[in-house]
Amino acid sequence: MLETIRQYGRARLTSSGSGAEDAVRTRHLEHYVRLSQRYRAECFGPRQVDWIQRLIREHPNLRIAVEFALTGAGHVRAAMDIASNLWNFWFGGGFLREGHRWLTRALAADPEPTRSRAEALWTGAFLGVHLGEADAARQLLAECEALVERLDDDSLRAYHAEAAGLAALHRGEVADGVALLADAVAGHRAAGDLAGLTDSLILLAAATLFSDDPRGAAAAAESLELCEAHNAMRSKAYALWAVAVHKWRAGEHRESERLSREGIRLQRVARDWTGLAYLLEALAWCTAGEGRPERSARLLGAANAVWRLSGAKTYEAPPYQAVDEQVATQAVGEIGAAAFSTAFEAGKALDLHGAITFALEEKTAKPAAGPRDTGPGLTRREVEIADLVAEGLSNKEIAARLVIAQRTAETHVENVLTKFGFSSRAQIAAWVVEHRGDR
Repeated sequence: MLETIRQYGRARLTSSGSGAEDAVRTRHLEHYVRLSQRYRAECFGPRQVDWIQRLIREHPNLRIAVEFALTGAGHVRAAMDIASNLWNFWFGGGFLREGHRWLTRALAADPEPTRSRAEALWTGAFLGVHLGEADAARQLLAECEALVERLDDDSLRAYHAEAAGLAALHRGEVADGVALLADAVAGHRAAGDLAGLTDSLILLAAATLFSDDPRGAAAAAESLELCEAHNAMRSKAYALWAVAVHKWRAGEHRESERLSREGIRLQRVARDWTGLAYLLEALAWCTAGEGRPERSARLLGAANAVWRLSGAKTYEAPPYQAVDEQVATQAVGEIGAAAFSTAFEAGKALDLHGAITFALEEKTAKPAAGPRDTGPGLTRREVEIADLVAEGLSNKEIAARLVIAQRTAETHVENVLTKFGFSSRAQIAAWVVEHRGDR
């Protein structure tokens, strides 16, 4: 819906008086609270991909609902619930920073020690770790741990252990990460939480990859079995990554490559850019093991670009960074620094379509758009506006950021929508995620 139409409808509601606008927006908010609860309940299973596609379509309405909850009286907890229920939508869809921002605002606005707060604390920490905000995540996890003990909730205890284990791994504290993630696996298993169990098994497989713990390959295999048994295709892509990297560690490079490619094919449908970055990185590792240094360098560059598109900074975490550096050093030794740099930059310049096509060694259907693609004749200002829309800013916030009139911001947004033939801000955001080298 165009912003001008939305504003017209709001003006009509306001003119109705007697709290009509607040009543309608409250019902709108309640609808999206229920929607987020349904997503959380159904997010592991055959409807995973359908749900992600629906949430992308609903993204503008979700933003409106959460903003209303954060600014209206008595609704902050609803914002907290929506943002935490949708944590893996933010995580995989290129909206990491937006989801983290909603959770940060909700936590600041409602300090009451509730279960909703505990959920927001661990999900906020989980997203924060991937954004590289280790200190802030540590504070959230400390508060979450104390609140979980106060509530004496075993399900929350398992999720806290999962997020804390991830944080330890990203700090390079691998042994601590393995212990916490093993606790998370046990907790989710006892609770019968299949989504939590699968995620924790994948993370345990990740942590054990960087240690001599023998549980990693078994954890990865179990996660893949769970995904296949429940037809959870989005989660399966991560499970394939977990099995692939353990095959790589065992020296089974061809099998690792096959599994990584299978996961990348799934991402064409799942469109989880964080998951795609993991898989491209794994493919670079096993390609190096097969003695293909130039291709490995290009895949490292493609992975780097997709990491930036997703917003996740896993590639900066010490364990992952160490392997990337090892693979890069090996490639440089084989083809030289100049050839490595050329290949890396070529991979980094690929758009998502190009990265997937290259990874699968398919015939290129179209040239890479590159990190500065400006779409269908957008002006420099319209490109800037599109970037801010992708950050989740409203027209009012865009106007304030750029020091322009709100009506001017609205006109720019409408021009962008018209040039693309789009009907929603979410479509602009999706285009930016796919075509920008760095959000």
